[in-house]
Amino acid sequence: MNIRSAISKYAVAINALQTEGQALELPAMPASAEAITLLALSQAGSRILLWLHDSAERQEQAHRDLLTLRAKQSPEIAYFPQWDALPRPDTQHDPEIAGLRLRVLQSCRAIPRKDPLIIVASIQALLQTCLEPEALEETTLTI
Repeated sequence: MNIRSAISKYAVAINALQTEGQALELPAMPASAEAITLLALSQAGSRILLWLHDSAERQEQAHRDLLTLRAKQSPEIAYFPQWDALPRPDTQHDPEIAGLRLRVLQSCRAIPRKDPLIIVASIQALLQTCLEPEALEETTLTI
């Protein structure tokens, strides 16, 4: 059995365990098994999943695991990095990090979603400031 069919079978099993509005608690497991679980959850009907890590290094490894194990381009996997230094009016910030963070925020605005989204983030990235939804809406230009 290949990994993609195993993920599909795992998704069916998770879906059977999960009830509407209830959290699913799983035991600690290796990072690659966590990635398989997230992919199965996304196939089982979860729309937005947040995979939170304690460091940027673990976040990057988890992101690579998801990209390696997913089938084709589904689900969407969004990498939410932390700032190297907090942005201030008198400093320049990394445009690549800004772009990745904005992409995640834009993806979260698309609710209800018809396709699953897995956000991979670190605790540090979530604790850093970002645009408020209203400010993001006002400053977004769709072409």
